[in-house]
Amino acid sequence: MPPPLARASWVLKGLVLALASIAALAAVEIALRYWYPIRGVLLRPHPVYLHEYIPDSRKRYHRSKADGGGSVLVTINHDGRRGPATAPADVQKIVVYGDSFIAAEYSPWSETLCARLEASIRAASPAPIQVIDAGVTGYGPDQSLLRLEADLPTLHPALVIFAVYAGNDFGDLIRDKIFDVDDEGHLVTRHPTLAPALAATFDAERDWPSLQIARAMRSTWELWRNGPTPDALSGESGGPTTNRFDRWLEQNREEYADYVSGNSEVKNLLADGYDAIVSLTPASKEAAHEVRVMRAVLARAQVDAVAAGVPMLLLVIPSPYDAVDDYPLKPDPARYPDYRPETLSRTVDGLAQELDIPYLDLFGPFSGPNAGALFFKVGNDHWNAEGERRAAALVVTELQRRHLQP
Repeated sequence: MPPPLARASWVLKGLVLALASIAALAAVEIALRYWYPIRGVLLRPHPVYLHEYIPDSRKRYHRSKADGGGSVLVTINHDGRRGPATAPADVQKIVVYGDSFIAAEYSPWSETLCARLEASIRAASPAPIQVIDAGVTGYGPDQSLLRLEADLPTLHPALVIFAVYAGNDFGDLIRDKIFDVDDEGHLVTRHPTLAPALAATFDAERDWPSLQIARAMRSTWELWRNGPTPDALSGESGGPTTNRFDRWLEQNREEYADYVSGNSEVKNLLADGYDAIVSLTPASKEAAHEVRVMRAVLARAQVDAVAAGVPMLLLVIPSPYDAVDDYPLKPDPARYPDYRPETLSRTVDGLAQELDIPYLDLFGPFSGPNAGALFFKVGNDHWNAEGERRAAALVVTELQRRHLQP
């Protein structure tokens, strides 16, 4: 039997080793949690907006090699938005609403439209300015409208920029089932709920262990057992690109039939696809109804802004499927004779003109044979760092031209 001093020495060494192991595990947990979150989740259901960002959440997005490789740590602040926390009340604020083009999860914060816009305006303004990124991945103009109405009394912005992604926002109004229009063209509020299958995808993400180390172990086990799996909350089905627009048109028609049936269950929030109905069949009754809903949403946003004494600029963002001449995926005019590349963007422009809403359409600056350099290339139809830079510069110029810059 070892002498008492030897036993005490062994106990002390064991205690030190245990404490060192706990400290090492804690360091790994902190590093994973803040810099490399495993299966980080940013979104959760919301009873009014359908979904929203989770305050103080984070995830890491990995870019393809064709798009420069590397990864982006996407963080959501305590207010449930990308970017820095909301500045004090004495700082003038510009609030930018929109979908994933505005949230820009695929780019570091410093490269986003909102960050670049703030830097440009601050450089020319003697007063402090904050540009608040109120974009949320998967949002349609209907959800942006509801957020705008909730924010106006609390943020008291000096300017609102209301972004519409022409590529899928008409369809979002149908998928979301938040609004319809009456015979006079006024919005009628519906009360949608998430379909059980869609709600289950959110639940499945939340069911993962809270400890990052445990998440890493489970993720490694599932990868070994099942291979890579797509994100349950987003993405589109695979298959040949040649019939992608056929599938989108069929999906849009099914969603429209479900919408007019009165069914209140929302089945799709993030796999937005392309607005094939308005783009490929602009003379159809379905397209006419989608345009009427869009008009009513934009009209109410304008009324809200005017009532609050806040100027509003409508930002029209084109789809690369339409704008970029050599984009790898484009509608076939021979198959869809009514298709025109500018239809989606110009339709939004026409509504803005009719409603007397100041607007900036990016279709021209983001079109042409070399416009592909403004967008990501593989599995991602959003604008890249150069696209964000160009969009921000165009917005600043437009604000100055219209004397809207605070």
